[in-house]
Amino acid sequence: MKSHFEYDRRYMPSAPVVPITVDGYSENTDPITVSALVDSGADGTMLPMRILERVGASFVDTVQMSGVTGIQQPRDRYRVRIKIGEFKIKGVDAIAVASNGEAIAGRLGQ
Repeated sequence: MKSHFEYDRRYMPSAPVVPITVDGYSENTDPITVSALVDSGADGTMLPMRILERVGASFVDTVQMSGVTGIQQPRDRYRVRIKIGEFKIKGVDAIAVASNGEAIAGRLGQ
């Protein structure tokens, strides 16, 4: 089991990035693996809409979310299962971000 991941030097400064496998619980789609920026200070996980659509994730609800600016905006949440290394985390409610955005692995549990 790989328990060490290198920092991604494309970020300035370098940042922790891990491969995550996203599964939308759909029998009609396959899980996909993407690189996700690890943000240990984020209250949730954010995934680009293109990934959520591709894995057939189910819409959960719309919530108010605020970022570093403090301005609240409505954002849709989708239910997925995420695998990091050998660990599977079920029932992750991921916030949908723009399709060209990046995956951010924040708090994964409820």
